[in-house]
Amino acid sequence: MNWLKSVMNSPETQPSMRMPENLPNSGIRRILVALDTPGRSTEIIDCAAILAFRLQAELTGLFIEDVNLLRLAALPFAHELPCASLLERRLDPPVMERILRAQAAAIRQRLANSATRANIPWSFEVRRGHVLDELLALAPAADLLVIGEFDQAIVPIGEQRHLCCQLLLRSSCSILVQHYSADGAQAVLVLYDGSPAADRALQLASLMAQDDEGRSLFVLLPPGCQALQQQLTQRFHQHPGQVRYVLLPDFSMATLLAVMTQQRARVLLAAAETLAGSPTLLQQLPEKLNCDFVLVR
Repeated sequence: MNWLKSVMNSPETQPSMRMPENLPNSGIRRILVALDTPGRSTEIIDCAAILAFRLQAELTGLFIEDVNLLRLAALPFAHELPCASLLERRLDPPVMERILRAQAAAIRQRLANSATRANIPWSFEVRRGHVLDELLALAPAADLLVIGEFDQAIVPIGEQRHLCCQLLLRSSCSILVQHYSADGAQAVLVLYDGSPAADRALQLASLMAQDDEGRSLFVLLPPGCQALQQQLTQRFHQHPGQVRYVLLPDFSMATLLAVMTQQRARVLLAAAETLAGSPTLLQQLPEKLNCDFVLVR
């Protein structure tokens, strides 16, 4: 989540954080971030805390005790190889439960530290079940769900793609999917067709584009939406040099990827309404993109 990492190191976050001025109304008041192992959760917690600060939102961390791990631990051949030792040891349900409790405690402490630093309200939940089912069950209570790459030992890469696709298609809230874009990527891209959800996506994109020096906001106008450029030009008249427009010749994965590569995108935002007519495109995005992606509802 490189577009937020720089904020953690910016002067205004040291030693305390100031509330941003002229905050757009994004409609996001509660952010739910899915977490797994302590090491992999560090960056996503920091970035989610900064995002919550920028949006003046509450942050809730979610640690899911995957029932599949507990079932695996009950198998007679299940063993673990601790990092500090080369000796295998039997892995059974009580051992796995202790491991999960320790991981949850470490993640909770990390979340508490980041939220305190950002001066935002926070909470932490532990649920036991299937990852997809638990995320879908809790999504209605959130405005934005943040997910990253899960530990492949817990969720294999194939299942991660399926999980991400299902969340994008079925979740009732907006979703931010974390990827790791190339170093130096600066541009914030947003698909805009004039719909209410696209307008919310544009507001959120405007906020994200305020984070860094050298920032650029690119508004991608699908075919048939070119007339919207004049309206947006008037809307952003105070910052004409920071907003650029790209008229898409077609609405395809190849065109989106070409524009994103050319502009060195660090995050792409799109409204679910905008992509409703292209379900195949929505299914391809999690696998094809190499930057963060936000689906706004």
